[in-house]
Amino acid sequence: LRRGVDTKPSSIRIQLSPSNSGESIEFVSDTHGRFSVRSGLEGLFWWNFPDLPKAQYLETIRLGAEVITHKALKLDQAMKLEEISVQFASGAVTMNGQLSDKEGNSCWRLVVYAVAMEGETNRIRSVKRADMCADNSFNLYSLAPGVYHVLALPIVESGGRDVQLSRTKFQDVTDKQLQSIEKA
Repeated sequence: LRRGVDTKPSSIRIQLSPSNSGESIEFVSDTHGRFSVRSGLEGLFWWNFPDLPKAQYLETIRLGAEVITHKALKLDQAMKLEEISVQFASGAVTMNGQLSDKEGNSCWRLVVYAVAMEGETNRIRSVKRADMCADNSFNLYSLAPGVYHVLALPIVESGGRDVQLSRTKFQDVTDKQLQSIEKA
């Protein structure tokens, strides 16, 4: 793990979350930013950094020379991953806003997302769920500088589980909700 020039190295909690459902792989880097983990889990996994300081954002993830920041990490038993580098930068954006609701607290019924699009292809580059939503006000922290669309989607029950709590590469957005975001 590397951080921007004006930040000091420190340990950070890292989650590799399965793309659909299942058990996450969770570990903590040492104070020099190094990490090592063994797991028998297989499939597609997305990175999540739940304790990232508000003023920092994820800049890049590389596997060797390949940039995989917005790609799934495929894990299987025969695979040995080496030369993974994760870089954070300072100067993250904080987004605050208010939901209008005549019936009361929208945060009980809606999930707020910041969606960044790729300029040339107009495809979704990243999605981040609001870090805080209460009394119709929301906050998003640790956003990379850029242009975002803000969406508020209804919380959907899926098999008795609140899908709002699932995690994917898009930082807490389920594959089902990502389909709704793509249509919006």
